[in-house]
Amino acid sequence: MSINDEPRWASDMWAAPSPAGPAADQQGSPLITTKPYIPGRVPWTWRNVLIGTAIAIAPQALLAFVSLFVSGGTSHTKVTAGSAAATVVLTAIVDAWLVTWAWRFSLRAYAMNLRAWGYRHVGADVFWVVPVALFSVYVVSTVHDVIVHPPQQEVVSAFPHSTTGLILFVALACIVAPFAEETFFRGFVFQGLAHSWGPVWGAVASAAFFAAVHLQVTVFIPLFALGLALAWVFHHTRSLWACIILHMVFNAIAVLAWAIG
Repeated sequence: MSINDEPRWASDMWAAPSPAGPAADQQGSPLITTKPYIPGRVPWTWRNVLIGTAIAIAPQALLAFVSLFVSGGTSHTKVTAGSAAATVVLTAIVDAWLVTWAWRFSLRAYAMNLRAWGYRHVGADVFWVVPVALFSVYVVSTVHDVIVHPPQQEVVSAFPHSTTGLILFVALACIVAPFAEETFFRGFVFQGLAHSWGPVWGAVASAAFFAAVHLQVTVFIPLFALGLALAWVFHHTRSLWACIILHMVFNAIAVLAWAIG
């Protein structure tokens, strides 16, 4: 099934949101996560994604700019278990901030529950959809590695080669990142962009954004391929759990390669 194909029960997936806007109580205040999710009726659009993302990443972008200006682009921090733990905690805080603003401009704004992000039952098709997507990503990554010979992702250097370092790396790569990034990029960003532009362009734009925020040009193409694969998986299964599983497996393989390398 291609990403441009619609499931039978979701022919109105990208229909315009109701002109009535967010549900409100008798006093006019928005209701919070009370409206059940109806497949095919995700109301937020690219405007919600743009505003929510801009607010969410502004503090992080400012801190990155200040850090770059102060350090002059160089870092001499010694990698220890403590610094690795700090990386995990800081990443979890940043991801929680992103998800909070995604919630504010999607579920909170339209009084919907977590099912609208994709937290709902995943069918048996996950057993072939995830392997196909994973295989496709590794084909692209292998070809890219042969041609470009990119360095490892910079986050890898934040963890010492020790038992503690491995545990912390697994916590970040296989727990924190899959849940937070899939919630934000597929549950919020992809669905909002696909609502406005259709699933194909929504997948392309969200995948490009996903790859870009990792801030490493040398691995943009493999991460872009991963973003496309994750969007396809979500579009096919309508379940964020399938995307989380794919993301976990992809990162787990990377962690294993790092551990035995």
